[in-house]
Formats: sequence, structure tokens, C-alpha cells
Amino acid sequence: MATVYPNYKDGKIISFKLKAFLGRDENGKQIFKCKTWKPEKAMSESRLILQAEKEATIWEHQIIEEINNQKQRLSPAEITFESFVKNIWFPNQMNDKE
Repeated sequence: MATVYPNYKDGKIISFKLKAFLGRDENGKQIFKCKTWKPEKAMSESRLILQAEKEATIWEHQIIEEINNQKQRLSPAEITFESFVKNIWFPNQMNDKE
């Protein structure tokens, strides 16, 4: 699940930073993707947080769908076991825990 961090200005939430973990590269370094989401209208702080979490979930699913579409373009002969585990199996397992 994507992590949501609120950004404050003058004690009020002005935007949220959405951060999604996508796995690790071949060197073991974590791969993240980030996005800033700004609410369209004024709401209470609790509603803003709930809306940001919904937006983060939608955004994360879009990222995973894009990655899966890119992976499907490879022929099975081009995919190694290591890349399958890191790029396809592990991200799918992380999604199933939601």
C-alpha cells in the first residue's frame, strides 16, 4: 500500500505526498515512485486524509497495471527466474496483502 504524508502550511494541510514501494533493483536498492496530490476543495482534516488514502490506492494500482503491461510485452524466453520473482511475483504478493 502506498504511504501518505501530509504537507502542512500555517497549520493546515495543503497537499499530500504519496509514496509507493515498487520492489528492489539488482543491487538491492529500494525502488519508490512518488506523487504530490492536492485536494480540489476544502474539507476537514480527517476527510482529507481519507480522500488522500483513496487517491493513493488508485494511483498505486495504476502504477502496478503499467508495470504489468510492460512486463507482458516480453516473451517468456526473455524473462529470467530472478526477474520474474523481483518484478512480477513479489509486487503481486505485496498487492494481495491489501
